Amino acid sequence: MDQSNSVPVRAFAIDETENGMESLGMLLRVGLPCEVTIGLHCEVTLFPNGPSCVEAIRAWPPDLVFLDLANPDMNGFRIIESLRSLGLRSTLFVALADHPSEYYERECRNAGFHYYEPKPIDPDRLRVIVGEARRYSADPAPESVFDVNA
Repeated sequence: MDQSNSVPVRAFAIDETENGMESLGMLLRVGLPCEVTIGLHCEVTLFPNGPSCVEAIRAWPPDLVFLDLANPDMNGFRIIESLRSLGLRSTLFVALADHPSEYYERECRNAGFHYYEPKPIDPDRLRVIVGEARRYSADPAPESVFDVNA
């Protein structure tokens, strides 16, 4: 058995819609629908609002954070801005966009997001991101690994 998969990836997610949070949480917890379910081996915490997510990240930084750019109480840009001073080098941040655009792509790169993904997130991209979070938490890169899939 591959030991790199023995410890679950800790993932936090905040989405403006309950449906969006539940869908992402299910994919991360259970795995991807295919002929044989491929578990992504994630421990997922879903947050109903920005402030609760920020406090949880400050208390115990996860490996991976999915932030909805359009969250009404505290959008993804405000959340990542409030966390930059913590120097979370082993946490990957994923921006989730309802309406992807080149403008938001640039803004996400400048803000420090590692990935920019349209909603709903593609299961194959999710697999790549979780795999990257597993590697990144073990050996953080000195710079952003920003990747765009829009």
